[in-house]
Amino acid sequence: MAELYADLTEAARGEGVTLARFATEPGAWWPNGVGGWLKPDAYAVLERPGVRDHWWVEVDLATESVPTVRAKVAIYLDFRRRGQVGPDDLTPWLLVSTVTERRRSGLAAMVRRLPEARDFVTVVVHTDATAQLLKVLRE
Repeated sequence: MAELYADLTEAARGEGVTLARFATEPGAWWPNGVGGWLKPDAYAVLERPGVRDHWWVEVDLATESVPTVRAKVAIYLDFRRRGQVGPDDLTPWLLVSTVTERRRSGLAAMVRRLPEARDFVTVVVHTDATAQLLKVLRE
C-alpha cells in the first residue's frame, strides 16, 4: 500500500491531479447492509477540475484461492446492487491489484463472469494500478 500511495502522489503531481484522500485499511469500515462489513485494503480519492473518482482497493497477493477472491468481490457487488453507499455517500469503484499477469488474467476472467461487475471492478497487476486509476480519471 505504501508503494501505491507513493506512486499515486508522484504521478498525480505530474498529471495535474490531486490525491485528495488515501487511507490504508480504513478505520471506518462500511456495514454491508446484511450484517457484515466491507473491509478494503485501501480507499483512494483522485480529483481533477470537475471530476472526483473514489476507489476501494483490494490487494491480492495470490495467497487466496480464486473462489475466495470471488467471494470478496461478490460482497462489494451485493453492496452496490442494494444501493448501499460508502464514503461521501456514494459507492466507490473497486480496483483489485494483484502480483502477476497470469493471476490478473485469471481474476479478470472470474470478474467478467460476475453479474454487474464489468463497469464496477477493475483487475490490474500492482505495477499498473496507478496508471489505471489516472486513466479512468481522465476519461
